[in-house]
Amino acid sequence: MTPCLPAAPLSVLLVLMDDMRADQLSVFTETLSRVSDHAQVYERAYVTTPMCCPDRASLLSGGYAAPQHGVLSNSGSYGGAHRFDDGRTLATRLQELGYDTALLGKYMNGYDALEPYVPPGWSFWWGWLDEQPWQGFEVVEGTSTPGASGVGERIPYAAYVVDAQRAATLRRLTELDPETPSFLYLTFLAPHSPHTPAVADVGAYADFVYRGGAFMEADVADKPAWLRAWPILDDEAQAAADLDHQQQLESLLSVDRAVAAILDQLQVLGRRESTLLILTSDNGMMWGEHRLFDKGYAYEESVRVPLLIAHPSLSPRQDRGLVAVNLDVPALIQSVAGLTVEGEGLDLGARLCDAQAPVRDHINLQFWPVSLPQWAAVVTDEHKLVQHATGELELYDLQADPTESVSLHDDPDAQDELVRLSALLSPGLALTTTALPDARVGEFSATTLTAWGGTPPYRFTLRRGALPPGLSLSAEGLLSGVPTATVETTITVEVQDSSTSAYHGGPQEHGAALALKVGPAITLAPEGCACGGGAGGGAAALGLSAAPVALARRRRAARPSAGRRAR
Repeated sequence: MTPCLPAAPLSVLLVLMDDMRADQLSVFTETLSRVSDHAQVYERAYVTTPMCCPDRASLLSGGYAAPQHGVLSNSGSYGGAHRFDDGRTLATRLQELGYDTALLGKYMNGYDALEPYVPPGWSFWWGWLDEQPWQGFEVVEGTSTPGASGVGERIPYAAYVVDAQRAATLRRLTELDPETPSFLYLTFLAPHSPHTPAVADVGAYADFVYRGGAFMEADVADKPAWLRAWPILDDEAQAAADLDHQQQLESLLSVDRAVAAILDQLQVLGRRESTLLILTSDNGMMWGEHRLFDKGYAYEESVRVPLLIAHPSLSPRQDRGLVAVNLDVPALIQSVAGLTVEGEGLDLGARLCDAQAPVRDHINLQFWPVSLPQWAAVVTDEHKLVQHATGELELYDLQADPTESVSLHDDPDAQDELVRLSALLSPGLALTTTALPDARVGEFSATTLTAWGGTPPYRFTLRRGALPPGLSLSAEGLLSGVPTATVETTITVEVQDSSTSAYHGGPQEHGAALALKVGPAITLAPEGCACGGGAGGGAAALGLSAAPVALARRRRAARPSAGRRAR
């Protein structure tokens, strides 16, 4: 129950952007003009996993972090829509309660492989199919119930996608029973690539150039090894990045107009007083800070997102409290709907009414990249500690150094803080073995696979592929044996921990595809054989100089063998 808001059940308009940075909220001038006297903007709003699909899964799960719902990335065995357990979600619980539930826009990455499937819990479904142009596209329209999925129908649209979403949303609002509360989950593509602006908005930010934060940071000696190897953009590449940033901002302008139009429609329908607006994003985006672009990094521009919450009964303010958006926003939605709050979220209701009400004192963050080491982090009011699977650390004083330019992990004066934050780290399970050493036929080989986080003990299994003959994998992660045949293959190894997820009831899981090569046996030429001259034979085949090899043979011949001593 939130005392400064109308009694439950309260309708919710959840607007989710795709890759929108926290500092881009100012683009929404039309929306802000309609809510400025009753909007709260949370300046330190974080997503616990800065990637599209894991965050969307957290929101729809009802506020469980990625280690609990198991959607760790956008695709592959451990990511994408197919990985999400959609049997009991925020949508199914709200629909059971009597809400009209509607999704319009992007669901999760990989939905194309499931369509025309409509997940349980949706009174109206308007699901975008991935990898389409923004002008001329198809969506799946359909419906489902709390206890059963539905089968939708592909519908083509010739319009610009934001215009089509706006029209479909306005139409849906007019179809609602005035007495029925609604959960309207409106997920826009912008400013995700290809971030195609509406025709009227092309060039609106032609003069915009971003050089903020630790842009193209010159000295990265305090950063992990993979970042120290990162190049600085040349002028041509930077010009292309500048154009990309301009188009991202331009793509947001039509969304701003759409949200403003929806707010106006709610006012006309008499639903504005009974609707809570929440506007946020699934992750942030690097724009050249620390030489980086894209998402999935532990730096502020990647893990912080905009968060605006508005209702006519709220007092406007900028709030510096820590919020875990993908956990705390679902908790708030459950609360204002009158549901028992489940998940790992902290209900923000008290904070909406009282700027002094407690919020989080820390937030745990994590990401499972494919080509870089996994990382886990913890952020507090003042500091951020990042631990990479390689063991490398980064520690930042976010108040004195908001651009994260100088890591204090080796600073003697910061060691007490490093120890304190280390105790707060709580990484989810990750397989940390990234490569396997080569083996040889006839030679014993042993490699112990490694994992990090979760709840030990771990159990390792072969998930895909076949081990070369002679090798086996133990449940403890020992890959060993004497291979009997040459082979080059790829195996997928999975590790499970000993936890039980509060969301799906199973353990945490993570795995990776690992290349495995078994080479031919090394055959030394017999003693006394003068066969070193042939290509690929003798010492030359081993890459050895013939002189040391010959010397070693003479020394062996000069020593009496055990057999000679016995005689």
